[in-house]
Amino acid sequence: MLWLVLGICYGKVDHLLAWSAVAGLFFDLFYTGVLGIFTLLLPFMVYLTRNIVTFFNRSFIVVLLIYLIDITILTTLFYWVNALIGFTSASAVTFIARTLGPTLAYNLAGYVILYWPLKMFFEKFS
Repeated sequence: MLWLVLGICYGKVDHLLAWSAVAGLFFDLFYTGVLGIFTLLLPFMVYLTRNIVTFFNRSFIVVLLIYLIDITILTTLFYWVNALIGFTSASAVTFIARTLGPTLAYNLAGYVILYWPLKMFFEKFS
């Protein structure tokens, strides 16, 4: 998701919706075993992020907040879909405490480490 968000903010990547669908398909094949969840969610997140980014300046903090909002929406939608089809029995409190919180912390650390190298990469090669 970090690659997609920074690609939207700093790159001129062609066919990002198609690439996000392919990435979602591979994620579904490898991790979830249910085809379609991330194949649909990642392009939706790209569409949503493209629309959100147009309203803000692209700075470290703004892109961080957009990224964390995207991760929250993506993880929550994934939980809701899995709860809907019966693949999880975890309560919402358990989801927030054991999944969403650590996911946001991990992605915050990854963002801080990878922001500058990926930003320079997209600015140089786009």
